[in-house]
Amino acid sequence: MEKKLQKAKLLLKGQEVSDDLLNFYFELIEQKVKNYCHRDDIPEGLELIIIEMVASYALKTINEGQNGKIQSIKRGDTQITYGGPSGSTTTTIDDVIRDYKRQLFNFRKLVTR
Repeated sequence: MEKKLQKAKLLLKGQEVSDDLLNFYFELIEQKVKNYCHRDDIPEGLELIIIEMVASYALKTINEGQNGKIQSIKRGDTQITYGGPSGSTTTTIDDVIRDYKRQLFNFRKLVTR
């Protein structure tokens, strides 16, 4: 897991993201990718794509926070309130999966029922 974290941090272009949050993103994205690809394992080539997906998702969520998506945070005498434009949406993990479908397609297993 440490190597994946290090590789993801290289792609984050100096943005600070906690290890716990990145580990959580890895868990979520790996499970979504396994479901999409009908797999129980993650081959080596797919692992690199997942690292890129985690970094992409982390960067998108960071940028959304900087572009006004946070509605309110109050800690002691510090308060942060941003407001996104009306009708704005936040990036979901499903959006990231959709962005990488072409690459994930090569790892999908055929499902017969």
